[in-house]
Amino acid sequence: MLNFKNCKTKFGFSLFEVLVTVGIVAIFIAACSNVFTQKHKTRTTSPIHGHYECYIDPEDGKVHERTFNDRIMLSESTPASGECNFVPPKFASYIIINAVAGGGHGGDNYGGSAGKSTNMFISKTDHRLKIIPGKRAANKNESGKNTLIYDTGLNGTDNKLIRTLKGGRSDSGNSMDFSDCTVNYSRYTCGVAANCIPKGVAGNKVFEVTFCTADSGLLDPGDKYARIVNIPFKGSPVTDTGFDDNCLNTNSTNTLTTEFKNKNKITSVYDTYGAAETAENNMKESGGILVYDYTKYLCKDPTSNIEKEERKYFSINITVDGNFTEYSDPSPIMGHINSLHLEDGIGKVCKKDKSCKTEAEKAANGLPLAGEGGAKGTVGGHGGAIIVW
Repeated sequence: MLNFKNCKTKFGFSLFEVLVTVGIVAIFIAACSNVFTQKHKTRTTSPIHGHYECYIDPEDGKVHERTFNDRIMLSESTPASGECNFVPPKFASYIIINAVAGGGHGGDNYGGSAGKSTNMFISKTDHRLKIIPGKRAANKNESGKNTLIYDTGLNGTDNKLIRTLKGGRSDSGNSMDFSDCTVNYSRYTCGVAANCIPKGVAGNKVFEVTFCTADSGLLDPGDKYARIVNIPFKGSPVTDTGFDDNCLNTNSTNTLTTEFKNKNKITSVYDTYGAAETAENNMKESGGILVYDYTKYLCKDPTSNIEKEERKYFSINITVDGNFTEYSDPSPIMGHINSLHLEDGIGKVCKKDKSCKTEAEKAANGLPLAGEGGAKGTVGGHGGAIIVW
């Protein structure tokens, strides 16, 4: 009888099969060893940066344009048309335009103001641009010329004006030019936020201020407590002669005296600061901001029953354009010029026969910088533009 109890079947690889497998693996490892031992290197590319200049040379008075790539000048020309035509590089992913208008001329007592400047980021780089740089003011009786920027399209045939930069005023401290106003204080809030808007033209403007004369959460638009008051400039005929409802006696008869009415009458901004010297000092201290308080007197306060209480309803900050010193008015574009380390072209600060190593030498021998307002009795700088990519 067969005894299967102690019979065992064993399975496995022969020595020959193992050697064949090891040989195949060895061949594979030998073939790939070069790949395994090398470090993978990521390919990097450096973007090409450059800049373009469009400016009026202060020595020859002509329009110049220059193009640079990585600080290497590629082209320079003097267009006879007096216009610069910029073709964005094909590899540029964006362009930044820094431009300024012509500066004002210094007067007998004050300097001229710098031309207005702009900083524009443009991501669409397939359109061409045309730039007309504004000239500086030739004398104290005229302003610097505007700098104009056009989008001329894909082929340079369009003529769409996209930005106008206003030239600086000459002898700008001799007369005030108001450009903007903001409310910095409002006594009451009644669902209508106090707001200030300058209106009119230079020399005959008004500030239109909307404000509330009492607190209430139930007021509808147009409610009598939501008022508009016009604060005139010098020479403006607009005045505010209205009074609060509390300026009435028990018989609803207005009992205000002429003196009291005149005290409540809104005067011009000039009158608020009195003589020109006072306004000038205020400009120097505040950096070109006038503060105007709208204050009226009540015949009778409904809560305290005090006669003729003084009450300030709102206060506004008025932005004044001008140079109220005898020194030149610098332009913000100089920061961009200095960051590019430009010592000629639009960044020219000295005459060709001068080295001008120090600030004193620049002051004595230098040329007006781009867009700056001239110091007392001197010319300012021409306008121009720098385009960076």
